[in-house]
Amino acid sequence: MKCRLVVLVFGLVAFGSTALADDSSHMYVGVDAGRSKMRQDENVCNAEAAFSGATITDCKAKAWGYRAFVGYQFNPYLGMEGGYYDSGKFDFSGSAGAIGANGDAHAKIGDLDAVGIIPLTDNFELFAKLGIARWLLEESMNAAVSSTASEKGWSATVGVGANFWMTKWFGVRVEGQRYNSVGAGKTTGTTDIDFYSVGAVFRF
Repeated sequence: MKCRLVVLVFGLVAFGSTALADDSSHMYVGVDAGRSKMRQDENVCNAEAAFSGATITDCKAKAWGYRAFVGYQFNPYLGMEGGYYDSGKFDFSGSAGAIGANGDAHAKIGDLDAVGIIPLTDNFELFAKLGIARWLLEESMNAAVSSTASEKGWSATVGVGANFWMTKWFGVRVEGQRYNSVGAGKTTGTTDIDFYSVGAVFRF
């Protein structure tokens, strides 16, 4: 599945860069900020409890995160984008016997996406993304004895959003992106992470 997705993404990019490139092509950069949400937070909390020996009584499924990105639009309908996403810290708390315990989970993700674009007006466009993500999920717990765990891996990512171009060179982006199957079941737990954001985009 991962190999097929890689072939699909780079196939679309190669097709766009050769057959479909035109005079409207341009590069863009931007940054988003918004709310991260673990879809299966109980998996991460249970893994946290297992490796730390603590009882988790409060597991926060939401955090504040950001994503920086750079892309190239080959024509009005197709582009390629790479980004770095930091989920922010999902906090946990509980106890280890009579001792209080607290910790967090933190995802750092790089992604490469093929972008399909639907321009509705000169200043407003919708887009959808399909790509691959390289993730690092780190967890820590502080109690009588501190403990940490981390996992790295690859998974698919998808997203949808809209660009509102205020000028020829500056726009506002609203977006939702999902990173699938972040983490490993026996070590950190596995969860999908959604990122809902708003940000600025500059094209040149």
